[in-house]
Amino acid sequence: MLPNPENRSFFYGDGFFETIRVINGTIPLLDFHLERAQETAQYMCMDWPGNNDLSQRIDRYLREYKDGVLRLTFYRSGDGLYQPNSNAISLHISFRESAPNGTSVFHYSEKKIDFQGLSNLRARKVSIYPKESKPMVRQSNYKLTSAAFYVIAGCYLKDQSEIDDLIIMNTSGRVCEGLSSAIVVQRGAKLFSPPLSEGPVESVYVRFLEKHHGLQREELSINDLDKADAVYVVNAAKGFQRVELVR
Repeated sequence: MLPNPENRSFFYGDGFFETIRVINGTIPLLDFHLERAQETAQYMCMDWPGNNDLSQRIDRYLREYKDGVLRLTFYRSGDGLYQPNSNAISLHISFRESAPNGTSVFHYSEKKIDFQGLSNLRARKVSIYPKESKPMVRQSNYKLTSAAFYVIAGCYLKDQSEIDDLIIMNTSGRVCEGLSSAIVVQRGAKLFSPPLSEGPVESVYVRFLEKHHGLQREELSINDLDKADAVYVVNAAKGFQRVELVR
């Protein structure tokens, strides 16, 4: 079946998305997700529908689904080629169930982070993605549906039988992010993650850690990862996952 001809996300990658963790029918970081989505809509020159209307639509959807990951895909309505004839937003909502796998810790409160508990997580193996570097441009900071860079990297990862994830480097040779997560380094009881100027997708979870747990934005090298007390890949859907860099 051909997609709706008005689905510009399919034809032009003219859209963006949010992946949102749902726990017992609630969304712990909803305000952070809505804030990021609204900022992305502004960057994409789309008309934001309003947080209240969107929250109501999400609430209706969560009456049926309780635990898993909600995906909101926003795309520009109407037709037109590279000059669209509308800036109105259409929305597609989907949901997938997920179960704890023993390699993640979710921390959504303002209480002190249990670093000892994080140290007990089984470390997932990560390596540096060798094929391409990520551009340090503003567009790199948004979760756009035109995600070819990550799909190609994912195809590479699929062929690496002993590696669980990738470290994406930026065009200046510094640490940018993981394949689908932000990179967070622990030194003592302090957390650090690359600033947006380094090219990572803006992470809702990093925003949360920055606001409530003093995370600092800092340029990171591979040497910084080697010297850290711990390295994590983090996102709102999976929480903290401890990783170990292999070469």
